[in-house]
Amino acid sequence: MEKYQKILVCLDHSKIDANLIKAANRICELSPREITFVNVIRDHEVPEEMMKQFPNFMENATKERTKEIRAEIDKFFAWPDMNVDTQVVHGQPAKAILKIANEKNADLIISGKKQNSLGVVRSRLARRADCSFLMVSKGFDFEIKRILVPIDFSHHSRLALERAVSLAKLMRNPVEIFAQNVYQLPSGYHYTGKTQDEFIEIMKKNAIEGFENFIKSVDTDGMEIKTIYSLNDNDDFVSDIKAEAQNLNADLIIIGAKGQTTASGLFIGSRAERMVMMNTHSSMLVVRIKGKKSGFKDFLKEL
Repeated sequence: MEKYQKILVCLDHSKIDANLIKAANRICELSPREITFVNVIRDHEVPEEMMKQFPNFMENATKERTKEIRAEIDKFFAWPDMNVDTQVVHGQPAKAILKIANEKNADLIISGKKQNSLGVVRSRLARRADCSFLMVSKGFDFEIKRILVPIDFSHHSRLALERAVSLAKLMRNPVEIFAQNVYQLPSGYHYTGKTQDEFIEIMKKNAIEGFENFIKSVDTDGMEIKTIYSLNDNDDFVSDIKAEAQNLNADLIIIGAKGQTTASGLFIGSRAERMVMMNTHSSMLVVRIKGKKSGFKDFLKEL
């Protein structure tokens, strides 16, 4: 499993920055050798009339913001030998961050989430980034005890489960890994002559057999993977995953990004994107193999 050696941390000049920097500080115990802290000043934050009246306003504002961001980093980041870069830029947050991530050849982008936020920027980052993406919840310090990995027996869910194993091996404390498969009854099942309960048992048995075949392709490195089978009865898989994460008090949800697609497509899948958009109490890692997205270079040309 690839290592996260080049990390980009998205700061927004708010109280959540301290949490992100602390999380980044903890992650740096794992393998990184280069970290970039980025803050984007939105274009619309400065009225056009003010720009005309004070032509040096943006330059001075950038210098002041950079000074404040660096002061916050110095408070919570304790790796003096790490290659650290701080960039304060202007523009649209998602586009600016993706451009810098490409320039830095980032392996992992870290972003925070706020209460009552729709998460549009983080959704765009998770969908468009050419690397893995970590969404940090409030209070997350990378002291992981429980990891939930939603699986559908696909290649991308195998990558997610293997990432969970590799992270668990790096933790100082024991980590429990839970693999959750959400299954549902197919429409028209009643035409088989089976009752609902009977068909539920059939679907669960198929899910169990599917996991037994799936786990043979996963490098678990000797770790125990605990399985959870959830019946979906409302056509909302995301709510089942969210509920299970809360039930387990999971520190981290790991989902695998889907494969190659065009730049306009949903790289992580509609269900995974909803997970990123939703305000769950768990942090979330979207696992993606770098450079496996067709269309990304074309997308960058549009930035």
